This record gives sequence, C-alpha cells and structure tokens, in this order.
Amino acid sequence: ANFNLFSATCADVDADDCNLLDLKYVQRFNEIMQKIVNISIDGDALVSKLDSDHKRSTSDPDEKRPWASQYAGDWSFEGKAASVDGSMEYSGRKCFSFGPICAKKSVLDVFQNDDAIVRNLNQEQIKQAVNWETLGQPDFLKSQAGPPAMLNTDPNATGGAPAAAFQFTPSKLTTMVGAVGVDSAGLYVSGKYLTGYFALNKDTLYCPVKGVKDPVAEVRAMLHGHQREPQLRTQTCLSRRRPPQVQRAL
Repeated sequence: ANFNLFSATCADVDADDCNLLDLKYVQRFNEIMQKIVNISIDGDALVSKLDSDHKRSTSDPDEKRPWASQYAGDWSFEGKAASVDGSMEYSGRKCFSFGPICAKKSVLDVFQNDDAIVRNLNQEQIKQAVNWETLGQPDFLKSQAGPPAMLNTDPNATGGAPAAAFQFTPSKLTTMVGAVGVDSAGLYVSGKYLTGYFALNKDTLYCPVKGVKDPVAEVRAMLHGHQREPQLRTQTCLSRRRPPQVQRAL
C-alpha cells in the first residue's frame, strides 16, 4: 500500500486563534476530503500513453500490452459499487482496503465519513461526536447505518445491511487532532492541527526502462497533493518512503 499522509491547520487566522473543531473548519475540511475521494483517473488515457511509450497498438495481442487489462477504465478512491448476489463489488477501486472498508483516517471518522451528516452539523453535535470516547456515540449518529464503502449484505431481505455489519469505532481523537483543548468538564472543544492518511492499493507493472510503476496511483497522489481550498493550510507527504514533496497554502 502507498500511504498518502496529510496535515492541516488554519490559514486565515494565527495559530493562537485557530480552532479546527469550529463548524466552518470541519465543514471545509469535509469539502476538501470529498474532492480528494472523488478524484477520477482516466485509465484509458494512461493505456494510450503506455501504448505510445512502448510502440504498441490496440491490434497487438494482450501479452504485448498487459497494461490494457490492468489500468483501463475510470479509477477513483472508492470506485463504483454494484450489488452482486447480496454483496457490494467495486470496479475502478484504487484504495487499499481493510476488509470491505477503504483505508483512510481523519477526524471525519467520528461523523462516520458521511457527507450529508457533516454538511448539516451544528457546533454542539461536533462536541458530542469528537468526545465519543467519554460520552459514547451521539444520538444523531446512532440512526445512521454506518460509514460508506462497507460490505452491504441483506440476509433478512430488509433492503439494507444488518446493524452488525456496520459496527465501527473511530480512532482516538488525539491521533487525528493535534494541540487539543478541553473545557472545564475535560471534554475536547478545540484543536489546531488535523492529520490523517489515504492508502492506495499498489498495482504495479514492471518496465525494463522505468522499473516498477503504478501510473494510476502516481497520478492520483499528484492530484491529491495539489488540492486547494481557502481557510486551511496543508502539507502532504505522498509516501512514507519519501520526504514531503508538496507543500501548499490552501
């Protein structure tokens, strides 16, 4: 797997005044994460480029152009889901997965990575959710089925997945939010830094000239590093095996 790490802080105020648990920052952060998840890579264009690089054409046999079956089609982090025999199967899925769940981590985990939930949050709900370790799961999340991209079986023919299929525990808040502040009751109410990662599945192809490559992962990581949004400043490291390569004031 290729782990794409990131960190973020406020870009519109000084560090002393930065609180990334404020509603506007949580929602802006969600917008950025949605853009990253929805990055789409044109695999057919990559295949055409590889054909050109290796002087191949569509008339050549498959063994002469193995990249055609490996990278063709559209690729995104979670891919396109389809229900097959009671379970979800994905095409064009580029994430590394833990079972059926795409491997990623951010403070949005406490909101089940649900875009609709985050877009309709209020400040009190943020406080409830980020303090799940102390307060338990808030009521406004209990009615939700669970985080997206999870296995969806339907043994009871109810039209949805059983509740047990969606048991999900976020990471501890202090592993996702830095420089946290607490109120008089010891509950988290502020944080100056957000950290997390997206993990990409490696599907490499050996080329005698360029070595081992995964062009889909490389293009996606590059686009991830160039996401721009006001109010947040991020630093992105494209791989644990490399030093930070992209730094942008967002």
